Amino acid sequence: MYERLCKYFSTLYRYDWYITPYVIDDKVKDEKILNEFAQALDYMDESYVKKLCGEIALKVIVNGCYYGYIIDTKNGFTF
Repeated sequence: MYERLCKYFSTLYRYDWYITPYVIDDKVKDEKILNEFAQALDYMDESYVKKLCGEIALKVIVNGCYYGYIIDTKNGFTF
């Protein structure tokens, strides 16, 4: 019962994310903006943010804290 309760609370929050494009220079072509925006979205999708945050939250609930490293890779980041 305790395990189910911990898993429930660790995944209670949805851990949604969003990226908002911000264009500084109007001279930049729309194709470049959309291409870089798509790359940023792919990077975040490959990082599996929801899964990672749920696992970290479960460790925090069970152990009281979490220590980890962020490793930035070509496709995404991992903890």
